[in-house]
Amino acid sequence: MKNKGQILVVLALGLLIMLMTVFSSMRGREEYEGELRTKTLVYDADPRGKIGLYWIDDEANKRKATSEEIKRCEELHPDEAIPICQTTYYEKDENGQ
Repeated sequence: MKNKGQILVVLALGLLIMLMTVFSSMRGREEYEGELRTKTLVYDADPRGKIGLYWIDDEANKRKATSEEIKRCEELHPDEAIPICQTTYYEKDENGQ
């Protein structure tokens, strides 16, 4: 009889842990709604032929990197002559808002 009580307690704790995990994962998805994307810091030329650092994402969209972004990349990779930075981020779906 004593073993039945212990088994019920263990099962109840297991169920509680599973419910906490499910609710935690549901809440986590709300924070990161959107598509997972990657962008890379690369050297490229503008239309006038001037070379600079640009962010290029996985859909080939290009945006000029700011001086703060370049400094942050150099701090993360101090031993590289040409710092190569890559970041992963969530892009929110504009249609869903």
